[in-house]
Amino acid sequence: MNKICTFAGHGKYYYSEDTYKKIISCLKQLICDKNISEFWVGNYGSFDAMAARAVINIKEEYPHIKLCLVIPYITSNINKFIIEYKNIYDEIIVADISPQTPIRAYIPLCNQYMVDNSACLLCYIERKSGGAFKTYEYALKKGIQIINISN
Repeated sequence: MNKICTFAGHGKYYYSEDTYKKIISCLKQLICDKNISEFWVGNYGSFDAMAARAVINIKEEYPHIKLCLVIPYITSNINKFIIEYKNIYDEIIVADISPQTPIRAYIPLCNQYMVDNSACLLCYIERKSGGAFKTYEYALKKGIQIINISN
């Protein structure tokens, strides 16, 4: 089974070269020291996009790693641009969420699904509110390794 790292960060995050470099450094350390080979990212904010870009950029150096997009459900946008998504991500995973679940709960449950299947969480958490913070709290409860690069 692949060792998985998942990402979480505030949706409204403004790009910083220093933060990007921290992500790259953490990714390399996780790959080399913890044998992480798969990285799961959502599709709901600027931090997710930056984390995905970082994984893509180090794949030349570490061709065995995978970048997976994890989504709560298939959207029309995914269907419309499936070829583009498949060019970016090695796999698209639809979280295992009951169809009876209220729509507003899908994204938090998808985040929990990601944590439940991961060995670590690489995150950017600056404030104690929002979905990223709730994902961070859930990861704390689950006892997985957490690396918060906002410090």
